Amino acid sequence: MNNNKNIGVIGAGSMGMAIALNLQDKGYQVAIRDIRSDIETTARHSGLTVCSSPAAIAAHADFIIIMVVIIIIIMIGCCIFLSVYFLMNLLAQPEFGCSYLRHRFSIRIGIIKY
Repeated sequence: MNNNKNIGVIGAGSMGMAIALNLQDKGYQVAIRDIRSDIETTARHSGLTVCSSPAAIAAHADFIIIMVVIIIIIMIGCCIFLSVYFLMNLLAQPEFGCSYLRHRFSIRIGIIKY
C-alpha cells in the first residue's frame, strides 16, 4: 500500500514511536520530533524522517499526531487544587490552632491519629 500522505509525530516515546512505526509499515511517509536524542537515533535507524523542530514537522506533514506527556501539568494542577482546598477548609473554621490541623488531617486523610 502506497499512501501519499505525510504524517508527523511529535513526541515519539513509547506510544508515539509505536504509532510512527505502524504508520510507516502501512506505507505512510512519517516524520518524528522528540526532545530525546536516543529516540531520534532509533527513529533514524528505523527509516523514519527526523525533523529538527515542531515547525519542521508542520512543514513536512499533512497530518500531525501529538503524543507528549502532560504529567507535569497534571501534578501542578493537583498541587494547586489541594492547596486551595486546604486553605478554604482552614479559613472556614473559627480556630486556626495546631489541634485543629491535627484533627482535620486525621479525619480527611486518615494517616495521622492523635
